[in-house]
Amino acid sequence: KDADAPRKLEALVKANPRICSTRMHVHRKHAPYFASFSEPGVRALWGKAVDLDLVIELDMGPYYAKDAGAAIAAYPGCKVLIDHLASPGSGTPWEYADVLDLKQYPNVYMKLSALGSMSKDGPNYESLVPFTRRIIKEYGPDRIVWSGDSPKLVDVHMAGYSEADKAKVRGGNLQKLLNWA
Repeated sequence: KDADAPRKLEALVKANPRICSTRMHVHRKHAPYFASFSEPGVRALWGKAVDLDLVIELDMGPYYAKDAGAAIAAYPGCKVLIDHLASPGSGTPWEYADVLDLKQYPNVYMKLSALGSMSKDGPNYESLVPFTRRIIKEYGPDRIVWSGDSPKLVDVHMAGYSEADKAKVRGGNLQKLLNWA
């Protein structure tokens, strides 16, 4: 909601050239920071992030997926990383279908993270395998990024996938997303 946010982001990136992404928290607990990705201030900040070639990391629930899709479509080629599997427990199954629909955009990646917030059978959260395998199938191993927990989690949730595909998820996809050699 700060009209000066795009300029501030640009100044921050200029002063800290190692910055490679910006994170948009749609909500904090149950209180939204903004109502829609179509708000002028949100779009201005999104546009500036695209201009700066930053990855836009979305910390959102499923109920924002359709709205996020409109913002992604408005900025073709923008790089988006959906955090924490889009917090599936904070929405309905039909809203989560909208999260799966975001795979239509070729530069949208899904982060396999925060499984401990969905299940208590850590460290590998085997009870979530049917769910995570569906996400991996939908987005494909070329657009899944692993974060947090043990790297063994990738082996458990990607059983049957090649070692090359698992290596992509463990870091290769992130290198590609960030244009790191």
